[in-house]
Amino acid sequence: MHGKNKSFEYVKKIFSYYAKKTNADLFISESPIFPAPKVDNFNQNLVACLDKFEIKNLLKKYDRVLYLDADIVINPWAPNIFDYYPDTSQIYMLNEGLILNRKPEINQICNAMNDEIAWPKKGFKYPYFNAGVILISKEQRHFFEKATLDDIDKFIPVHLFEQTYFNYILTKYNFNVSPLNKKFNHMGCFGNKSKRMKAFFMHYAADGFTGKYHRKFDLIIDDYWTFWAPILNDTIPKEKQTYYKKRKTLYKYHVPFTIPSLNYF
Repeated sequence: MHGKNKSFEYVKKIFSYYAKKTNADLFISESPIFPAPKVDNFNQNLVACLDKFEIKNLLKKYDRVLYLDADIVINPWAPNIFDYYPDTSQIYMLNEGLILNRKPEINQICNAMNDEIAWPKKGFKYPYFNAGVILISKEQRHFFEKATLDDIDKFIPVHLFEQTYFNYILTKYNFNVSPLNKKFNHMGCFGNKSKRMKAFFMHYAADGFTGKYHRKFDLIIDDYWTFWAPILNDTIPKEKQTYYKKRKTLYKYHVPFTIPSLNYF
């Protein structure tokens, strides 16, 4: 959560609540852990993507690590993901290749690494995992012995650079990967934005259910005030109370639990 994006303070509160719920320690990166690559036209806002490589060091201390992107909202009814996926021999990630065509990214990374590996194919689909949610255990820490920043000059020019590079490593070395249920990484590609309310983890990737990148951060804040504020006893600004009361009424037909009382308005 680098920088001063206004949605981060709300996501931090949600992550903190979920960490307590799952009896987990919470580590939030608020400044770059690794330096930005020295390449032309690199978007400095993307340097946070490299923080995923810090998972290697966290696995020296913890048996399991759940990595979440900063544009994820965990819904209040989400179960304990560590209990939901108890098999520590697996790396858990969402296979977005079942929905999105990632063959161009696969071709790019193979060319960048100068390595035409045999990428498996199921029907017309190529497995390709989203790196916004990663559940990994100490048993699989050797993944980060293969996936290293030593290759950064090769994979940085590739679209969705660190994610595509991770997929290359997963495939080349045949790591044990089990697909997450999409409820643990629900993105806009799964349908209209109302459907996200039935998910456990809402991932506002890319345009984040809104069609416009900058608007997704406003939607994150709106979702916080609509569903999380009453749970965390956060007082909604008076001038916004009518708006969020109407919004809550609208979404009550899409959520799988009883929304807390409207008395807090």
